[in-house]
Amino acid sequence: VELYKGLEAETGLATGWKMTGCLRLATNADRWTEFKRLATTAKSFGMDMQLLSPAEVKRMWPLMETGDLVGASWLPTDGQASPCDITQSLAKGARMYGAKLYEDVRVTG
Repeated sequence: VELYKGLEAETGLATGWKMTGCLRLATNADRWTEFKRLATTAKSFGMDMQLLSPAEVKRMWPLMETGDLVGASWLPTDGQASPCDITQSLAKGARMYGAKLYEDVRVTG
């Protein structure tokens, strides 16, 4: 996330990065168990994934029907980017620091 947030300023090329956050909904016990495991893994990587109750989800998004929710996960730093733009910006940034990129090279192993 930190790389994508600063990449456009560093290279001058748009990345399309928008940090929108991600809210995932669990409507059964198995999915809720999966979210709890994901949150543990995310925390081990320093990511702030939060587990939310249906009431907390309702406060975030009052128009949502939460009667069938077991819980939810919220990752505020998640987002979207343009893969093509990110690729071009990463390539330019790499070149700025001395990397050489080779195209049309056959990989055999």
